[in-house]
Amino acid sequence: MDDIILERDDGNFTMDGIILERFDLEDRAINTCDCAPVTASSRIVGGKEVNPKYRLPYQALVYPTVPGVGSFLCGGTIVNKRYVITAAHCTDYKGATITNVKVAIGEHNTCDGVTNEGGSWISAKRVINHPNYGNHDNDIAVLELSEDITFTANIKPACLPTSATKDYSNLASTISGWGGTIGYSGAQPQQPQQCTLKESVVKVLSPTSQKCSSFLGTTTSTSKLCAWAEGTDTCQGDSGGPLTVAENGKFTLIGVVSYGAGCAASTPGIYARVQGFLPWITSLIADGECGSSGGSSTGGSTGGSTGAVESGSVQSDNYPSDYPVNQDKTYEISVAAGKKIKMTFAAFSLENAWRCGWDYLAIVDGNGKELLGKSCGSVKPATVTSQTNKVKVVFHSDYSVTSTGFKIDWVSV
Repeated sequence: MDDIILERDDGNFTMDGIILERFDLEDRAINTCDCAPVTASSRIVGGKEVNPKYRLPYQALVYPTVPGVGSFLCGGTIVNKRYVITAAHCTDYKGATITNVKVAIGEHNTCDGVTNEGGSWISAKRVINHPNYGNHDNDIAVLELSEDITFTANIKPACLPTSATKDYSNLASTISGWGGTIGYSGAQPQQPQQCTLKESVVKVLSPTSQKCSSFLGTTTSTSKLCAWAEGTDTCQGDSGGPLTVAENGKFTLIGVVSYGAGCAASTPGIYARVQGFLPWITSLIADGECGSSGGSSTGGSTGGSTGAVESGSVQSDNYPSDYPVNQDKTYEISVAAGKKIKMTFAAFSLENAWRCGWDYLAIVDGNGKELLGKSCGSVKPATVTSQTNKVKVVFHSDYSVTSTGFKIDWVSV
């Protein structure tokens, strides 16, 4: 955080004098809540104002303050009702974690105030930088908010990837933020104030591509990814913000804005690769999952069980009648610490398609490991036993349904 600009923190938010954060090498040599649906669109260098407004309802504005030094502008992503993901360099100052962090949600235009559009400020209760953050590596942080988010049409979380190994290379991805809009490859220009949230589209690069590997110096990084498109990029002020892809009709967070050499230059932007941190993220944010407190999962509830519950079941909505169309739902099961979960399929009937491209069910362990890959058809999967005391049963249906769904009986072992 070089070239500090003093910023008064009097509770009246303006963009004047804010330090625009995104590491620049020239200067500094996973969801049970209903994820945001992808909608058509009619910072960010080379981007445009998000239209319609709130099309990216997972976008957060992150505002860390160092007393006596100043405040910084970063982005963030809502991932459930209590947690936001951002970049560690946004919440680190000279090796110390910044604890005074405020988050704005439900916002589009920052110049006319935050609350007039239905947005709100929420202070971070806890700031968790990745324990191995440093030297541009592991540039990711989790913010626990001091109060739970109330989701609306304009405020929704992004999904987290369900697979640590899925390859998103060559996909179009969305970047967004309130950061700088002037591209450069040499001296850093004075960036104009940005009032409205901007977005653009970049391509996720394969780590083995020349543009990515020559810049990163590796073709095997699991903690970073490259994205690039000519004439557009994230820039100072966009740090910590989202890189999302459309997956099953929902926005999935695959990257966190980290650093670059200039903005919209010939080199790609570098992002913390969310898939490389799934076990760490999911363990931290578990208590913010929707319906994760109270009750067992019996009867298809999204609520996880308490430690006292030793058995139960989850089933698709409407079972044994046809399950709903256009559904993305995650069922949480949790048992006492030190226990594991044994899951047996009592019933299973999902529309069959090549690679389960229509409807599917998958099971993910609490450590992020895939216990059951995408499954469909009418053959019951084999019994599954977790390695941890928590699992997520992930279910998806498309626009047509002709099957009755599933029922899973589980027991603590």
